[in-house]
Amino acid sequence: MVAQGREYLSIAWWQSVLPGLAIVITTVCANVLAQWLRIATDPGQRWRLANKK
Repeated sequence: MVAQGREYLSIAWWQSVLPGLAIVITTVCANVLAQWLRIATDPGQRWRLANKK
């Protein structure tokens, strides 16, 4: 979708920006979830959870 919308960037910018934004949001959410899972499951990282409370 991003590559197809690239042709029409000057006419209809949302055809490439909105799918690109969806990719960015998905990537950020996956990274946050993976970081949380690592902290929650790794015994060496549990001190970080204890310090936040």
